[in-house]
Amino acid sequence: MEQQQSQKKSTNTQYTTPLSLLSLVGELGFIIALPLLIMVFVGIQLDRWFNVPHVFLIIGMLFAALCSSIIVLRKVMKASKDAGL
Repeated sequence: MEQQQSQKKSTNTQYTTPLSLLSLVGELGFIIALPLLIMVFVGIQLDRWFNVPHVFLIIGMLFAALCSSIIVLRKVMKASKDAGL
């Protein structure tokens, strides 16, 4: 019983210290930047392959923005739930 309470208490303080919040911000930045860079590269390559002017680049950027938004939203909701907000 005491072990469960101590585990629950430790998970609630996961994102409460300044350093842990900084790590969360770094994670979110990485989550946003990586899919965008990958999809920009893939979009440029597909545009060259099919010889079209920036169609796949724009589609890739929109897809990356959508995926990143969903992942960031889930991460922030989990962090706020863990912090008890």
